[in-house]
Amino acid sequence: MPKVVKAEKDLEFKDVTNEVWREYVFPLGFLNPKTGEVEVIEHVVRIEGPVGVHVSASGGHRVFTKTLSFYVRPGWSAIRWPGKDGITYQF
Repeated sequence: MPKVVKAEKDLEFKDVTNEVWREYVFPLGFLNPKTGEVEVIEHVVRIEGPVGVHVSASGGHRVFTKTLSFYVRPGWSAIRWPGKDGITYQF
């Protein structure tokens, strides 16, 4: 795992190098003006090549790759990922 250069706190990151990518699915609801019904669609945030993830007390995820860092706020309805070498589940 790459070295964390600067962090405000001592954060423990889980190794997720077995994941090809990681997707966070957020439900988005809107009122359909024609039917008057609430419709829900998915908004997906995809992170290619995740290396480490930290889950904060609030449920937010700090995810980093070899070149980028992400903060994903809580509120997602699902997380999905394919595993490398047939590994599909690891916690």
